[in-house]
Amino acid sequence: MDDYFERHLGEQDSYLFGATIWSCHTACGDPHTYSQFQNGQIPQVWGFFETNCETNTVDGMRTEYLETIKKMALRFAPGALTEVVWAHDDEELSASGDDAPAGNRLEVFVPTGDPRSVAIESTGLSSVDSTPWFGGTLFYAKAQGGAWSIRLTR
Repeated sequence: MDDYFERHLGEQDSYLFGATIWSCHTACGDPHTYSQFQNGQIPQVWGFFETNCETNTVDGMRTEYLETIKKMALRFAPGALTEVVWAHDDEELSASGDDAPAGNRLEVFVPTGDPRSVAIESTGLSSVDSTPWFGGTLFYAKAQGGAWSIRLTR
């Protein structure tokens, strides 16, 4: 496994943006593989799924990437963000903002099946609740209106 995902996620953290990184199935005929076809090679596609271009089958997920991409993530902010801070060890995430309309939803994903293992501090939000979500926990709350903040620590 190369370090592409780690480097890409590091850039996202540095510039405070998020992106989907080829999380869908990539086809053997994907335009990115054209030069391999042109050179008479059997293409090797890149992404989360192991794709065998000799048989044109998807043989499952590349599980070695799962732990790399499972990290705390702010999915929805209830209003404009003024700050987002991720700890590099993925043990803490904090976010804050201003002028959130009352009732707008905040969502944060934490890659743990035990929501009790996460300490939460918040202001300007209703009670923070949680639900199991894709192998982790989704924490959510509604803005009370105005300034808000949340800090989650594992």
